Amino acid sequence: MERLSNGSQLAAQLLAAQLGSLLGPNTCGPEDFERVKALGQGSHGTTRLVRRKHDGRLVCSKHVPTERFPKVASQVVREVEILMMCDGHPHIIGFIGAFVTADGLDIVQEFAEGGTLQQRIDRRRELQDPLLESEVLDTFIQLTGALEHLHSHKVLHRDLKPANVFFDRRNLARLGDFGIAAIAK
Repeated sequence: MERLSNGSQLAAQLLAAQLGSLLGPNTCGPEDFERVKALGQGSHGTTRLVRRKHDGRLVCSKHVPTERFPKVASQVVREVEILMMCDGHPHIIGFIGAFVTADGLDIVQEFAEGGTLQQRIDRRRELQDPLLESEVLDTFIQLTGALEHLHSHKVLHRDLKPANVFFDRRNLARLGDFGIAAIAK
């Protein structure tokens, strides 16, 4: 971390300490995963598809570069806290772990291989094949269940849009991307 500014170094150390306290011994590390490919770029960093080495399972890793820590440290700690609180709900992307390295923070989550609602809408628009009312209602019901669960934990998602609704291999809608979520007082 020698090439980082003092502010970035301090923020990285603080973030590592906060996450260590939050996660306890049940965390993971970079040695547990191998990179497969980049999936997308967001405002805070890059989302990567990675393979968990011990079982070969494909998962996602949201990577936030160390240089961003001074500006986003409290947001990413809150995101990890929210993911841990809401983990286990069938319509919320599951949390696997998080770790800090010299080049950044990785938040590891389930991979929804069915893509996003935005991708489905775009694909159907290209084919001039509108979504069926039953498809819309099914997705709506699943998302309201996810939101009810979040709100019961006093979590506000604050970025609900088709690009943040994912589908797993069973075609279940899963709400994700808690980067700007907040915990209500």
